[in-house]
Amino acid sequence: MTLPTRTLAAADAAKPVMGGFGGYSYVSPWGGSLQWLLMENVRKELELVDEQRQKIDDIRKQLQEETTAQYKKMQEVPQDQRMQKYNEMNAALAEKTEKQIRELLLPHQTKRLKEIKLQMQVRNNYYGAGQALAGDELAKELKITEDQKAKLREVQQEIMQDQQKKWREFQQKLSEEAMAKMLGVLTAQQRKELDRLMGQKFEYSPWGGAGGAVARPGGGEAKK
Repeated sequence: MTLPTRTLAAADAAKPVMGGFGGYSYVSPWGGSLQWLLMENVRKELELVDEQRQKIDDIRKQLQEETTAQYKKMQEVPQDQRMQKYNEMNAALAEKTEKQIRELLLPHQTKRLKEIKLQMQVRNNYYGAGQALAGDELAKELKITEDQKAKLREVQQEIMQDQQKKWREFQQKLSEEAMAKMLGVLTAQQRKELDRLMGQKFEYSPWGGAGGAVARPGGGEAKK
């Protein structure tokens, strides 16, 4: 099959995904349209023809090669300048990749992809709806006020903290249940000897919270 004749339409501007780890913020060139176009169900939904599919695979391969080469270049950059330089180069790659995608898709495909991306952000990321609704483009479309944006950010923060709390509690429960099952194999004498070998209890929270609940070998919680 061949690529259909088309009139190009402007799509979203390249918006590299921001992330963070260890106190640093970074830009990923993989967070735009390309990540969705690598999914087979999205390709089918957009009815991509063979030539479009091949071009997308070529774009992915090119991006992989460029990010690898970029990483090697980072070794030549002074340590205190690497994160800034890394983000600048990634942002440029993201913009370049998004431009290639815009030139590849038909107007109706661009529109449908935009709808899919918005749906995924709103429905599948717990508090992603707040990010989407408070974003400049959607806020303009829906006429979201500044007061509403502030409230959305507040609610988003509340939801995020609640999700983190529930996740910690879930992991704690799993840990205690697993420990109880393992210790259930031992006899009472063996458990007593294990307690002796471990010595005085050391209170520890894997979540780094001082004074928080911690797992105990026999189940239950300890508090500082």
